[in-house]
Amino acid sequence: MLRQRALLFSRVAMVGDALIVATGFLVSYWLRQGPLRGSFDDVTLFPLKDYLWALVLAVPIWIGMLWRSGIYASLRTKTWVEIAGAILWSGIVTTVVLGTVLFLLKISYFSRTFVILFFSISAILLLFERVAIFGILKVARRKGFNYRTVLLVGTGKVAQNFARLMRSNKDWGFRLIGFMDVEPSRVGHELQGVPVLGGLERLPDLLHERVVDEVIFALPRRFLGHIEDSLWVCEEVGVRAHVILDWYSMKIAKTNLGEFHGIPMLSLTTTPLSEAKLLFKRITDVAGSFTLLVLLSPLFLIIAALIKLTSSGPIFFKQVRCGLGGRKFVFYKFRSMIFNAEERKKELEPLNEMSGPVFKIRDDFRITPVGRIIRKLSIDELPQLYNVLKGEMSLVGPRPPIPEELQKYERWQRRRLSMRPGLTCLWQVNGRNEVDFDQWMKLDLEYIDNWSLGLDFKIMLRTIPVVLTGHGAH
Repeated sequence: MLRQRALLFSRVAMVGDALIVATGFLVSYWLRQGPLRGSFDDVTLFPLKDYLWALVLAVPIWIGMLWRSGIYASLRTKTWVEIAGAILWSGIVTTVVLGTVLFLLKISYFSRTFVILFFSISAILLLFERVAIFGILKVARRKGFNYRTVLLVGTGKVAQNFARLMRSNKDWGFRLIGFMDVEPSRVGHELQGVPVLGGLERLPDLLHERVVDEVIFALPRRFLGHIEDSLWVCEEVGVRAHVILDWYSMKIAKTNLGEFHGIPMLSLTTTPLSEAKLLFKRITDVAGSFTLLVLLSPLFLIIAALIKLTSSGPIFFKQVRCGLGGRKFVFYKFRSMIFNAEERKKELEPLNEMSGPVFKIRDDFRITPVGRIIRKLSIDELPQLYNVLKGEMSLVGPRPPIPEELQKYERWQRRRLSMRPGLTCLWQVNGRNEVDFDQWMKLDLEYIDNWSLGLDFKIMLRTIPVVLTGHGAH
């Protein structure tokens, strides 16, 4: 029943948000066609019916992104920053998709002002809607409505921390009525001013005697076997039960509770959990690599001609590299060395200037004159845009190792394979070959642990001056 009610509320919220986005679209058209006509651009708008296809495209994308962000789950535990961020992020994705469609289809009758107004007005209206909902709920809770009573099973550190969290966030709408415990020693005492009402054997009676909306089990894992009967009691009387899974103290991995074909499953992952943001990263990779391949094609022809005219051998250097999870793929570069460079690598191994399994030397006789220039400016790496387009690499991510290097990795270093490799990353913008191997690996792990779309954007911006100056390149 509770799940059905929550589902009903989320569907109502989706319909309301869809109407608000549609209202933002119509208001933006009216403003651009009326009061703001000719103020910012000279595009003459067509009749409204010619733009309705964009509204049909934009509304499901915006609502879908809001749903992916979790905004249609309970608002009790959402902060204003999370809500505003979800609304803005959803609007940005919608605007980018709409702009991409307009660009690819070469539709010129859309005004930039109209698109910006649509994004801004819709985002503001959605935020105001949430402000109104919060205000109404807050008033209702003050008058004794719209709160949920909670019984907390456990008296240890985890339970007390969770109780403190609930009591310090009263706007969540939870009211803690008491603790229960497996061990009877604390029964009759108070914790944080809240009574310990009894042991687990009293749970059936308490659920009959008191108004209890939710029971939260916050016990150490050694007591897991004690709560099965209590969970059945909660199920039998229709009270929602939760089990806090704070059993494993992971140093890096993030936890995520889901299910696999109906089987509850606790997942631990060190990589980003947001599928929506990872999807946007992939969309950016495809759009960016395709655009750059088209724009740089004249440069590719020039470089190819110079390589062919100044040294014997193929234009491209192909090598097997290890990508996501260690998957092998063919990696492309403009050839910057003599044609038999790999065969003569053993002669130079005593001169290796890098620590760890990576091979790098500053004055490598195998590099051709043209190769020295294109390596200095990182032009030799540009064919990897094709790897990005294919999905084997990303624009930003740890550099892909060769299989022989990977075999020599320490266990902690292999975690850099948990994200798709890239053209550039923190290593490239922090000295490249002037950074030792261990620091290089730590920079890659720092990128993975702190990944965001904003971080990708910053790295790409920082890559430009590094490439132009050739800083750290050998």
